[in-house]
Amino acid sequence: MAHVHEARALLSIGLANILLVCLFLDRYRKLLFIKYWALCGGLGAALALGALFFGVNARNAAFFTDRTYLVVLIGVNAVLVMMFFWDRARPWLPPVFAALLICSNALINPVMRGLGPLTESAAFREIEKIRAADPEGKWIAFGDYVTGQLVKATGAPVLNGTKIVPDLPFLRQLDPERRYESVYNRYAWIICAPQVFPEEVRFSLLQAEFYTIHLPPGLPILREAGYRYYVFPGSWRDAFLYDFAQIARPSSNFVVYRRGDVP
Repeated sequence: MAHVHEARALLSIGLANILLVCLFLDRYRKLLFIKYWALCGGLGAALALGALFFGVNARNAAFFTDRTYLVVLIGVNAVLVMMFFWDRARPWLPPVFAALLICSNALINPVMRGLGPLTESAAFREIEKIRAADPEGKWIAFGDYVTGQLVKATGAPVLNGTKIVPDLPFLRQLDPERRYESVYNRYAWIICAPQVFPEEVRFSLLQAEFYTIHLPPGLPILREAGYRYYVFPGSWRDAFLYDFAQIARPSSNFVVYRRGDVP
């Protein structure tokens, strides 16, 4: 992989910096901040976060529908900032911060629980049923990268979605001259878009970690590689031209097609 966007590491670096700064400051035996720093820092953090969240919510009312949760979130962050600037409380910041992270995430175990809305959805159950009948069949989700993630969650192999490591051998088959290798040789969110005319594969970089594969649905390489199932966000009018037939429609914006030569 030739490119990984630096934003992927910002969260872990930021959290590590907070904890290490606390430990570093705690080594000093004299006060570095006067007591009013804690109050000013907490108040400033509360005002800044409040302005940020209310500004976002004004543009999208669904961002925070529960105002109580919003107030608690701002309050907790203000207290953490106060603990950072308060010399006596600073040694307690790392364990308190760690405890809050554990409390907010402990009930969501992506391996065992917390995924009911996903695993119990009609689309997931339909894909899982097809995958169980044809576990070797590969998938392509046209239209967005989120649908590819849903397909991947069932265990089915899918071309697009979020790819931590690119499938370079196959992508180089799509791009034998390696004209677009600088686009796909990276961590990325991948969208597949049907390319009807001309029938050639193109890659277009949308942003540092986001690109589109313009893919002819009838490409012989796809048949040879075992891509037998296509998902579209609606009816695919040209399906019969490529020897595909609709086999499932769990919702109006989720339609599964299968190649005709699949037994």
